[in-house]
Amino acid sequence: MGGARTRLVLLLLLAVGRVWLTAAPATARQPDIVVILTDDQRSDTTWVMPAVRHLAARGVRYTNAFVPTSMCCPSRTSLLTGRFSHSTGIWGNRFPRGGFRVFDDSDTLATRLDDAGYETALFGKYLHQYDGSRIPPGWDHWFGFVNGGAYYRYDALDERVQVHFGSGRRDYSTDVVARKTESFITGANPEDPLFLYVAPFAPHSPATPAARDEGAFHGIAPFRPPSYNEADVSDKPRWVQVHAPLAPGPVDAFRQRQLESLLAVDDLVDGVIDALREAGRLRNTMIVFTSDNAVGWGEHRLTGKNTSYEADSHVPLVVRWDGELRAGTVERGIVAANVDVAATILQATGASLDHVQGVPLGKRSSLLVEGMGFGMRPSYCGVRTRWRLYVGYNDGQEELYNLRSDPWELRNRAGRGSPDLRRLRRMADAACGGLVPDP
Repeated sequence: MGGARTRLVLLLLLAVGRVWLTAAPATARQPDIVVILTDDQRSDTTWVMPAVRHLAARGVRYTNAFVPTSMCCPSRTSLLTGRFSHSTGIWGNRFPRGGFRVFDDSDTLATRLDDAGYETALFGKYLHQYDGSRIPPGWDHWFGFVNGGAYYRYDALDERVQVHFGSGRRDYSTDVVARKTESFITGANPEDPLFLYVAPFAPHSPATPAARDEGAFHGIAPFRPPSYNEADVSDKPRWVQVHAPLAPGPVDAFRQRQLESLLAVDDLVDGVIDALREAGRLRNTMIVFTSDNAVGWGEHRLTGKNTSYEADSHVPLVVRWDGELRAGTVERGIVAANVDVAATILQATGASLDHVQGVPLGKRSSLLVEGMGFGMRPSYCGVRTRWRLYVGYNDGQEELYNLRSDPWELRNRAGRGSPDLRRLRRMADAACGGLVPDP
């Protein structure tokens, strides 16, 4: 009994947060919900997005927003369900570890809000390996990229008709998603509450900017934090130590393209807000801006994603809901996550929270991190708190960082016998120990 009680307490530490939103009053029309989800956007990139900064000035900006699993498909399914990867079974982007064919889409935000009376619509990227064969349950309107999406020369299922887009300026996918979304908002029945899931492909690799934005950041100073091409990785796990320092040119060019491709996303955000205002909906709309994961720009000699490091898991998160959230609030506490976005939406709309593992956005005490093995990196399970990151790998290696004194994750303290190590190891074992399989 004592062991079971300890396990329950530790699980609660990973789940309980301060609730700051309540369900809409029964007598009021349910709030409209707009989720704008970018692809591979880091938390430190919104400085190039004035519309997003204005959104934050009218709402709440979460500076400690992280995804538990830093990979597109696992993260998107967690947002759509409010459940972690060890519950969704989605660990990767492609069959059999993940993707459209593996995901159980019978219980999502779309199905629950559709059941709650919402007019639901998706515009943009759904999941990897989505083949356009059907519209998933719960979606009343659908414009979904086939096979994940691209900037030019891509296919999409537009309602029930598959259409092809070419290489013309009007085919640029971020702008197509923006036009579809704005048209839907202004044409929707004003009596129906809306749930919109708006998912441009940007700034995912190859991060092609709109023609109007090409070269906007030419000559930008290179990104060189202390963790860039980390000089001494001897305290890192073996899978990091095998990486040689990166050549700077490709990383710097990719960063520039990512920033430039976000300018069209910012135009999308601006257009969505204008459409909501024109339709008379803005005052009763919860707008969420976030990303499925971040991506490395050379930290620890790494690029890409799918690690627990800050570069890969720290995402932007802004929520605006006029009249319900105090404008200009910056929430620096611990720790917001995509599963909490789902819980927040469900609570605000009065939909069911059954089987949801997230909690409405607030100050959760800690967040589990988990990932199935990929390449040379073993599977892992860990815990992030405001000032600590602990990761335990299935091969016995561990990492522990004091993020207050070492925000760049340069000094692995796992081998120093820290009391934090034992405490966080117990929390990780209670939350996801044994649930993260080897590939």
